[in-house]
Amino acid sequence: MIAPLFMQMMKLDRLVLAIAVCAFISPVCAQGYPAKPIRLVIPFPPGAATDLVGRVIATRFSEMSAQRMVAENRTGATGSIGLDVVAKSPPDGYTLGVLIISHAVHSAIEGAKMPYDLTRDFTPVVQFSSNPYLLVVHPSLPVKTVAQFVALAKAKPGALRYGSSGAGGIIHLAGAWLATATRTEMIHVPYKGSGPAMVDLVGGHIDFIFASIPTAGSFMKQQRLRAVAVTTARRLEQFPELPTMQEAGIRDYVAEGWNGLAGPARMPESIVGMLNSAVLKILNQPEARAIITADGATPIGGTPREFAAHISSEVEKWARIVKQAAIKTD
Repeated sequence: MIAPLFMQMMKLDRLVLAIAVCAFISPVCAQGYPAKPIRLVIPFPPGAATDLVGRVIATRFSEMSAQRMVAENRTGATGSIGLDVVAKSPPDGYTLGVLIISHAVHSAIEGAKMPYDLTRDFTPVVQFSSNPYLLVVHPSLPVKTVAQFVALAKAKPGALRYGSSGAGGIIHLAGAWLATATRTEMIHVPYKGSGPAMVDLVGGHIDFIFASIPTAGSFMKQQRLRAVAVTTARRLEQFPELPTMQEAGIRDYVAEGWNGLAGPARMPESIVGMLNSAVLKILNQPEARAIITADGATPIGGTPREFAAHISSEVEKWARIVKQAAIKTD
């Protein structure tokens, strides 16, 4: 009797030690979580920028946890189909989703028509990164500054045409915001994706666009496009000569893409804290940062409360812009 009892005590001691070591090394395996694989819903197609960041997080998380994080693409309706899956899942930490700026923009436009409330039906965990946009014009446009651009738009109402990846997207709203802020009339030309829009811009069929660095970078190097300003709050290290839209006189103009991790509403704080700590470790890994920054993005991190505040402010900002510009996608 003594020997079996002694062996059971030894096993218990080893289990306690293993849990303690696990909690010290990796917060994601503390308190028994995760006890099974975690589903990460990416509401956009494979190969998209959102998919890239999501899979970096999922892969690195799986390497540092006792359980895998499995990326799952659930596309459609500007990302709302996949996010709705997350909103309606149990708040146990086993179904998470990648939330991005398009969700805030779409919520601002559709309002009560959305199947979820972005600020009520989710638990923000951590922001992954932010993505700048550039105000890019065709070289034939006789402007090199935002002031010259605005002067031309005022001199020729309705003459300047800007492209976007689709009506109601962030690129559309960025152009509409510029027109509203400068009290000018510009024509929006929606495309089915940013690729076709860039082709027409390079071909001179439209005059300008708000583009990401990966989308416009090669054309800028070939001098087939000209960047006039950046949409970020601060100048970019990649293009220190380019002023921000605010520096160029467009008050409060900041339009940045962003993405982050969220789960269903009412997730336990302990699980949110574990996930936040794990992602922060990933964002600090040189290899992960290199993959994210190669796409023109900047790793962010921060606390769940900071990400929640950012989401709320973005929904409020874009709702205001949608109203001012009278944007409708019907």
